[in-house]
Amino acid sequence: MNMDKTKNSILMFYEFETEVSRACKKQDTIVLDRLIANDFEGITGDGKKIDKKEINALGLQEITVFLEFNEKSLDEHVVRIDYECSGKLGVEKRCSLWQNTNGWQMKYHQITPIKGKLPVDPVKNYRKNGYDRKKHR
Repeated sequence: MNMDKTKNSILMFYEFETEVSRACKKQDTIVLDRLIANDFEGITGDGKKIDKKEINALGLQEITVFLEFNEKSLDEHVVRIDYECSGKLGVEKRCSLWQNTNGWQMKYHQITPIKGKLPVDPVKNYRKNGYDRKKHR
């Protein structure tokens, strides 16, 4: 896989994950129906197993900072996404499986809270990584 294709793929899944998070928060059933597979399974941060009807039970916090974001193709039609993110409640590790049948849909998602890690300030994180919003206006 060439570098541009990999970068575009990571950006696509980053957008999918962000879109699912926003849709859960807003309870946007149209977006969730498009991006969440009918046979979806999820594990909440407290270990509860849920299905598509209970997707809002994931308790997805608004993601303010992605600290890590990794993609691994498991085959031509299945991709695993692993990431660490920070929101208002703290830092979490998340894992999703996406399958492409007639468009990409999330089949599985697990949230694992990381105890002892406090939320990351997005402005400080961007500056630490060389991004200054004032310079990019």
